[in-house]
Amino acid sequence: MDFSYSEEQEAVRQLAGQIFGERSTHERLKQVEATAADDGPFDRELWKELADAGLLSIHLGEDVGGAGLDFVAACLVIEAAGRTAAYVPVVETISSEPWYGLSFTGSVWNEPDAETRPSGWSVTLLTE
Repeated sequence: MDFSYSEEQEAVRQLAGQIFGERSTHERLKQVEATAADDGPFDRELWKELADAGLLSIHLGEDVGGAGLDFVAACLVIEAAGRTAAYVPVVETISSEPWYGLSFTGSVWNEPDAETRPSGWSVTLLTE
């Protein structure tokens, strides 16, 4: 078996690593902490850059504005986030509602139909 990353996955790994590495420096973390609101620190600039790069919707289908990539690509974004102490909810965003109730067949994630979808189910992506 070949466990190498595909070209798309490797590109995601490199892009996520570059963004987190450049934008989540010790100095930036201190700046975000110093300007934190009452609900805690949140790096809006980094969040916007991740959204603009398409990394927050990497796992969603192209029909809803995502990249249509697989679970491995999504995990590579989470891995890059885990290498820093960035003040952004990457894990919570990627691992929440969009995966809930989805089924995997081949290389395609399928949204549940009306009978199997939990009531009130929706996908909301924060981009700002």
